Amino acid sequence: MRLSKCQVGGGRCNALVPPGMVVCGSHADQLALELLGASSLLNALEDAHIKGQRFSTGSTSAGVLDEAPVPFNRLASEARTELLTALTSAADRIAEERKMFQAFNSDRALGPWLARQVPWLRAHPEGAERVEYLLDVLYRAARVVDRPPDRVYLGRCVGRVVPGGDPVEPCTEELYAVPTRPEFSCPRCGWIYQLAERRAHLLGMTTGLQLGATDCARALAGLGLDITASRVRVWASRHLIKPVEDGDGNPVRRRGHAVYLVADVLAVVERMARDRGRDTSVVDSLRRMVSPDGRTA
Repeated sequence: MRLSKCQVGGGRCNALVPPGMVVCGSHADQLALELLGASSLLNALEDAHIKGQRFSTGSTSAGVLDEAPVPFNRLASEARTELLTALTSAADRIAEERKMFQAFNSDRALGPWLARQVPWLRAHPEGAERVEYLLDVLYRAARVVDRPPDRVYLGRCVGRVVPGGDPVEPCTEELYAVPTRPEFSCPRCGWIYQLAERRAHLLGMTTGLQLGATDCARALAGLGLDITASRVRVWASRHLIKPVEDGDGNPVRRRGHAVYLVADVLAVVERMARDRGRDTSVVDSLRRMVSPDGRTA
């Protein structure tokens, strides 16, 4: 009995398949497993889309037109639409060819129904192309939600760079760090920072700044505080914080939107945490590390 090779990838797979088959058992198993998990993947993409909308402007009454939505929101939405379309199209086509009842085109039903059709696809003349296409769509969708750890912005590097034999120059690389790691280094010059010290330095720099709601949230995120721009706006609407005013008592506006003193936002964070009996050690430790003039102690 002469065995042929798997045709997935244009025949690049060296695995042997039984007569009448065009897809090896390994690729068939991979696709079946991915299809069985398709429902969870679709839910994860939906969660990522909704989570991203928390930071986007949308068309709500509290939206701000000059603030761009988080890119992850768009990517998750597009990946989910593409995956759902691919699964529905594949199910429709197989049901028509096999003259059989197809499950409802729902997130829960499509994956398991298609997984049961994988043995049939292994022997279909176009089975290799279909298996490869579905695997590619599933893998691309999974990569959208399988992200590296979120990083927080921690300002510009203060290290020094020696470009070749030229004189030393400031690095000025934008710093991003994984918030769970106590130490990180600049990817350009290698200057090493301690996360707690860097956050204390930023605290001294940012508390006197006047920023819009989104920039306030970003500044506090760099300090390890999970505050969204929408929450800053809600606090302003409840008069917990006041917009910065000019000498005539008029609210200062940038690009048509109010700005707030970061120190005022931070004070609300502390007060609400204490009122609710929550841990304030992050802010407390940062304040202890900063001297009254704003420099790291």
